[in-house]
Amino acid sequence: MDPDGLQPPEGITILGMSSDHLIVDLGDHPVAVGDEIDFGVGYGALVRAMTSPFVTKIEHLGLTVAPEASQVPTPSPS
Repeated sequence: MDPDGLQPPEGITILGMSSDHLIVDLGDHPVAVGDEIDFGVGYGALVRAMTSPFVTKIEHLGLTVAPEASQVPTPSPS
């Protein structure tokens, strides 16, 4: 994955990476061993991750609908 394609959470800075490590400056974030950090990904990083045989892909079958989307009125038949 290209570190330029990763978007860290606010206050976290990517310092570098190798083939199997990502080095970050956590700033003031309280993180412990085993915690997860969610990163956004750009298109190039997403394509590399999805085509890599070394990345496990998990498919989520559930679909979440925003509450306001489910409250759109349906037109009545005329």
